[in-house]
Amino acid sequence: MKDYYEILGLNSGVYQEEIKPVFRKLAKKYHPDRWYGEDVIFRQIKEAYECLSDVKKRKIYDQIFMNEFNGKQQTHLPINVEIFPENVLSTIPVKIVYRRKNVCSCKGKEKDCKFCVGSGIMEEDIDMIFRETDKYPDGLTFTVDDAGNMNKYGEHQDAIVKMVYVLPPSWEYVHVWGEMGYFVHTINISHEEVKKQILEKDRVDVYIDKVGWFSINTKDVPESGNIVNTEHPRLKIKLNIMIENIKSFWDLTF
Repeated sequence: MKDYYEILGLNSGVYQEEIKPVFRKLAKKYHPDRWYGEDVIFRQIKEAYECLSDVKKRKIYDQIFMNEFNGKQQTHLPINVEIFPENVLSTIPVKIVYRRKNVCSCKGKEKDCKFCVGSGIMEEDIDMIFRETDKYPDGLTFTVDDAGNMNKYGEHQDAIVKMVYVLPPSWEYVHVWGEMGYFVHTINISHEEVKKQILEKDRVDVYIDKVGWFSINTKDVPESGNIVNTEHPRLKIKLNIMIENIKSFWDLTF
């Protein structure tokens, strides 16, 4: 969107009756007859005047203009950061790329501008990396200064960042009031494999992709569906022992 106030050299709070005299002065100065038929600037001035001189059109323009540039109705740029279990459990950094609005250097004066196509607003990609991901609880919201859209005065607004846990089908997240919650990961394992591991090493070792190996004591796996603790304070494992017509793991014959 073009800044009609800037084209006419006015501020956004100008009185309605002050617009016409300014337009006449500029129209006379940049009339095509004085510029050997060149009418680009003149057309911009005329376009700006036709909008701002009409009270109804100006009111609509001001509403859109404030949303696009000034940010009074949309001050902060919302950014959702997706965090997966491995980001928390293995503290793998999260990198996001988001787009924000910026004022183009041409300020909307070049219709063929490759960045804004004459709108005066361009979009740019911004990289942001979040480390120590184990310290971000689900739903945490915080402000990042100057990371949002730029207003018409060349000032970057803030961004509101929200951490959102993304859970694959085999994962659950348990919220704990006043504390960091924990993850529960379901692992399907055959009773033959459980039996084999217990006989060989008196424990069951399981591997979680991108997280690592975990050992479960024999005493913790008698019942299918048991949720057991691990050495990681924010991870519990639910063993789904795939057996049929057997209520208890200890009903198996070794």
